[in-house]
Amino acid sequence: AFFFGPFWLFYRKMYKYGAIALIILSILPLIFIGDVMTYNEAYTNVYNEFLELMLSDADVPEEELSAMTEELMEKMPVEPTVVRVSGYIEFVMSFALGFIGNFLYKKHCEDILQGAKSLKDNPEEWNAKLAKAGGRTLLAVLMAYAAFTMITAIFSAVYTATGSDIATLLRGLLNG
Repeated sequence: AFFFGPFWLFYRKMYKYGAIALIILSILPLIFIGDVMTYNEAYTNVYNEFLELMLSDADVPEEELSAMTEELMEKMPVEPTVVRVSGYIEFVMSFALGFIGNFLYKKHCEDILQGAKSLKDNPEEWNAKLAKAGGRTLLAVLMAYAAFTMITAIFSAVYTATGSDIATLLRGLLNG
């Protein structure tokens, strides 16, 4: 639960909790997708320059290499607040899920058993209900990941096509 967060919840068939956790983790980056994409592009450009410098075959004196590296570090973009805040939210959620994940799963299992209590007299239906509702599923994890990726791609495509994200639209409304 700590390492895989919402995807662990989907794996354990706790779809409601998984969806809530995924929405909490992704809402800020999706609203501010423009800031995130601009930062990622600038960071990638500087990182690629750094890799080219480090992997070049040129015999560059150590002092010059150090100066070039420092120059690249000065070009490094400042991490937007949304990226930092999202990281903090992700850490807090990971910690919380690691701490209460098994409790949530136990409650989920108890709810399944309570719901199947009426079928106790029919062992075949009882077993079928428990098999369907309980256990694990990798398919739900893959579907949640695919949905998350598609939603992110849609927000990115809209931003790329229009140059506007939800945060930019809200800023425009607030500024008049």
